[in-house]
Amino acid sequence: MADDGAEKKLGADYDVVMVAGQTPDGAGAHVVRARPGRIEAGQVRPMKDGQPLTGGEVVRLEQRTDVPHLYDVKVEHTVAGAGTSDAPGDRRAAGEAHRAAADAHRAAAEMHRAAAAESRATRGGPAQVATDEYRTSWERTFGSKKKLLN
Repeated sequence: MADDGAEKKLGADYDVVMVAGQTPDGAGAHVVRARPGRIEAGQVRPMKDGQPLTGGEVVRLEQRTDVPHLYDVKVEHTVAGAGTSDAPGDRRAAGEAHRAAADAHRAAAEMHRAAAAESRATRGGPAQVATDEYRTSWERTFGSKKKLLN
């Protein structure tokens, strides 16, 4: 039973990745991740300031001294809505949440269209975007009329 020996060496709560090569754009690395009951293929990329986290996990990798391409994984943060779980119940819940969000978006868009149509019907023209105070300030700043040279 080779698996028993490997699990005893790694421990019951192991979480490791093996670097398998660079991504095509050169900004990350392809990895194979092993944790209890799961083996996954994926990518790791450095976080960039000002860019949102769109999915997955924020991890810290600690290189093992005995194997240069093997790293222990420390999960710092799991990004909500990342869809990182493979459990059927989690996928179903994520699908239901997505459908509910899409329905809410459609309902909000319909309410906006209805409000805009009602506003156009009662107003009788385009929206007024300039107030009297705005016009007075404009004239004070730029003058009311262009002065002719002659």
